[in-house]
Amino acid sequence: MTRRQLWDTIFGVAHRRYEPREARAITSLVCERLFAMRFTDVVIEPEAPCASGREALLERVLRELEQDRPVQYIIGYTLFGGLRIGVREGVLIPRPETEELVEWLCSQTPHDQPCRVLDIGTGSGAIALAVAARLPHAEVTGLDVSPEALVIARENAQANRLDVQFVEMDILRDRPSGPFDTIVSNPPYVTRSEASQMADNVLHYEPHRALFVENDDPLLFYRRIAELGREILSPGGWFYGEINERFGAETLRLLTDLGYDRAELRNDMFGKPRMVRARHRG
Repeated sequence: MTRRQLWDTIFGVAHRRYEPREARAITSLVCERLFAMRFTDVVIEPEAPCASGREALLERVLRELEQDRPVQYIIGYTLFGGLRIGVREGVLIPRPETEELVEWLCSQTPHDQPCRVLDIGTGSGAIALAVAARLPHAEVTGLDVSPEALVIARENAQANRLDVQFVEMDILRDRPSGPFDTIVSNPPYVTRSEASQMADNVLHYEPHRALFVENDDPLLFYRRIAELGREILSPGGWFYGEINERFGAETLRLLTDLGYDRAELRNDMFGKPRMVRARHRG
């Protein structure tokens, strides 16, 4: 099989499931990360033969694309905050918007001072590990209710040679031991009524427990985290959270009502209000 044939075969399947721009991006990711072939290689030498012995891999990729399996699960990892984060069913796939949350937190935190950071709902460990990589003096802990997710998070910590403590805990029922200087979280915030607007590759594969909250209590996790923060955040400590863009004002009001100050809402790269932070006055 030539380079052009490989590209066209993968793109042909991806194009049946996704719009053209996304199909090209998926094809590029698969070719580069699984077949060591960039699109520029196709352009320069389209008739050059591909490496042999990849037929079974190609069959698997095509089958999983047909089944709407997310490309990050097909590849087995994604890049986040400069780290290679392993992902598979059982954890959410980290999004670029969440990298913005990490960047915001790290840009506001002194890099040369010890601090304790708690990541609630750590999933793959992406946030916790990216913070640990950026803040070398930070002691970082990641919590998750899912044992399966914590297995993946620990694998990622080992693969990236980062020292993060991962703990199984249901924060709706249990209380972590503080104090912490910063709490960060990307908790479940998609309401059940929004599920119909989501892509099949998300609905069929990514864990619903990490995605959805009930329609009648969309701020459940923010309320609980803010209440915990009053007990476990150091005076002057900060909460950073990714939010549902529909509830920006409500989230700020909740934090203010619970005694936080300097509450701030920030837009993501797409201009959507997707991040908040607020300070625990103590």
